[in-house]
Formats: sequence, structure tokens, C-alpha cells
Amino acid sequence: MKNNKNLINYLSEMGVLGGSSEEIRVAKIEWRRMYKREWKRNRKRNKQLRPDFTHQEFEEIRLRAKLYGLPMTTYARELIISAQTEVDIIPCREQLMYILQSISMCEIALSKDRNSTEAHPLLLQAEEMLLHYLKIQ
Repeated sequence: MKNNKNLINYLSEMGVLGGSSEEIRVAKIEWRRMYKREWKRNRKRNKQLRPDFTHQEFEEIRLRAKLYGLPMTTYARELIISAQTEVDIIPCREQLMYILQSISMCEIALSKDRNSTEAHPLLLQAEEMLLHYLKIQ
């Protein structure tokens, strides 16, 4: 038997590892059937595109992906999907979400108490992060 951890785990779960060779053979056949079914299901769900780029286009895409803080393939996928859904992709989304969180915390502090001492540092932090974000762009 090949050393396939998933198959061995399956045989162990089925309780046939210590059984007869016929039980093991039947369990192997069933595992292979399940494996193929799962493989086909995953293959149907995921389709691929493989565009070719010139060296100059490739370098420009690499730089743009770096600007957005994304790996190149993720950037290309997001760009295509955003064109289909007409929703723009946002560079460094996590950084903007952190800035929004600081502003929201400041707004909450101000809604509780207009003279809150917590609000001013949060606003300064949000401003500093936003300035840093804009310099990246």
C-alpha cells in the first residue's frame, strides 16, 4: 500500500486496518470513489484564465499590485471581478479599515462625553495613519 495519509486515516476511521485484506480492498475502492467525486466537484467550481503579458506589462502589473498591497494574482483577480461587478478595488483595504476603526472609536468617545480626553489622541492617530496611507499612494 502506498503511504497516503488520507487513505490511511480513512481506513482507520472505518476500522478496517486490522481487518481482512478483502475488507481493506473494499474500503480502498470506496475511498477512491469518494476522492474522485470530491476532486471532480472542486475542479468544476474553480476555473482558470492564463493570460500572457509582455515583460513591460508584467512589470507594470507587478508595481501596481505592490501599490495595492496585494499579490499579483490576487490583484489581477480582484481587478477582473471589480470590472464585472462595477465595484472598485481599494488599495490597502486593511489599512483603511484600521483608520475607520480609529475614527469610529473617536466618534463613540465624543458621543458619550463631548469633553472626552480619549477623542483627541484617536483623531490624531487617524490623521497620522491617513497621511501615511496617502503617501503610499
